[in-house]
Amino acid sequence: MKKVIVVGAGPAGLMAAIEASKKHEVLVIDKNAMCGRKLLITGNGRCNVTNNRPTNDFLKHCSPSSKFLYSAFSQFDVNHLIEFFEMQHCPLVEEHDHRMYPMSQQSQSILNVLLKACEKNKVNFLMETTVERLVIKNDKVVAVLCDKGHFECDHVILATGGMSYPLTGSSGDGHAMLQMIGHSVTELYGVEVPLICHDEVIQTKKLQGLTLKDVKLEVISNKKVIKQTHGDVLFTHFGLSGPSILYLSEWVQRELKKNHEVLISIRSTQLNEQELLESMGPVVLAKWIKPFGPKRWTDYLLSETTLDKQQLMNQLPKKDRLSLVNLLLKKTFMVHDTLSIDRAFVTAGGIKTSEIDPMTLKSKLVENVSICGELLDCHGELGGYNITIAMVSGHVSGKHV
Repeated sequence: MKKVIVVGAGPAGLMAAIEASKKHEVLVIDKNAMCGRKLLITGNGRCNVTNNRPTNDFLKHCSPSSKFLYSAFSQFDVNHLIEFFEMQHCPLVEEHDHRMYPMSQQSQSILNVLLKACEKNKVNFLMETTVERLVIKNDKVVAVLCDKGHFECDHVILATGGMSYPLTGSSGDGHAMLQMIGHSVTELYGVEVPLICHDEVIQTKKLQGLTLKDVKLEVISNKKVIKQTHGDVLFTHFGLSGPSILYLSEWVQRELKKNHEVLISIRSTQLNEQELLESMGPVVLAKWIKPFGPKRWTDYLLSETTLDKQQLMNQLPKKDRLSLVNLLLKKTFMVHDTLSIDRAFVTAGGIKTSEIDPMTLKSKLVENVSICGELLDCHGELGGYNITIAMVSGHVSGKHV
C-alpha cells in the first residue's frame, strides 16, 4: 500500500482520490475550506456534469490537443461516468445538445456522491492548506512541502486546476510546481469568458442587464462566419455575456489572436422579412416597432435611425422600410477583447501532453507524479465537456498509481 497525496479537491482530484484509495492510503490537500467550489457553480448551480456522446464525437468538441485523451477514454468514458453516478443513487437526465445534469438539478448532488465515495474509501482531507512545492530525491517525489508542514508520500497526483476563476482556488499553482520539476506549459488563455465591446451603447450602459432570448449568434471575421450558435445573449456594462457568448468566446479568441477584426452578429429567429413588411400599415413607427423586442432593445434600434418616430409606416419610402427590417433582423457589435483569464470558467492550454504518458497520465519526467484535470493541455466546449475531462483523467490517474 502506497501513501498517495492528491493536490486539489475539485472533480479531477476527488475522482483520483476515489480510485487510488481502492488500493492505497490517500490524503487530499486543498487550499480551500471546502471541496468542489468550482464544481458547485457550474451550470448555474445545476452542474452540467457530462455530455452524452460517443468518445469520437465527444472529442471532436474538444481542443485538437485533446486527442491525447483517447487512451484515457478507452478505460473510463462517458457511459462509465453516467453509470458511476447512477450506481450512487444520483441519476442523470439528458437535456438539449446531449447535456447531462443530475435529476435533482443541484450541483451539490454531484459533489455529495464524490465526497461519500471518498468517505467510504477512508480518504483523508487536509483543507485550507497550500502546497508550495514537490520534494524530489533520486528523480522521484518523496514529499510535498506545504504551508502547514512536510508530508511524505510515494506518489503525487496533481489536480490543482488551471488559472481561471482563482476565487475557487485555481490560480496556476500546479503549473508552477510542474515547471519546477522540468515540465513545459503551453500558452494559457481563458475560454468560456465574456466579451468586451466598446460600442457607444455598451459604454453608456443603456442595455446593461438586458437579455435577448433565442437569437442566432455568429462570430464574423474577415467577412466570414467562423462559428454560430443559438441561445440567449446578455448585455453587460462592458460588453456581451450569457451561455451562448461563453460558448463562442474561444472562436473569438482565436480570431483576435490573428489580429483580425471580430464582430458578433445577433440575428432574430422569430421575425422574418415578409411578415415585417406586411405589418407596415397606417401605424406610427414608435408603435409599430413595440411588439418586436424588449422596449430597451427597440428603443436602441430606433435611436440607430434618423426616422421620425411619428411617421406612418405605410408612408415610409421603400428603402427606409427595408432598412428598418434589416435592423430588426440583424445587429452587429465589434468585439475588442475578452475579460482576463481570471474571469474565465476554463483555462485553455496547460502541461504539454507529449510529456505525459497517455495511458496512465503519469509524468514522463518524474515517474511517481500524475497530472490530470485542467492542468492538462486539453479542454472542450461549453456543454459538460470540461467536467468530463476532469473526472475521466482523475479516474485514470488514480487507477494507475
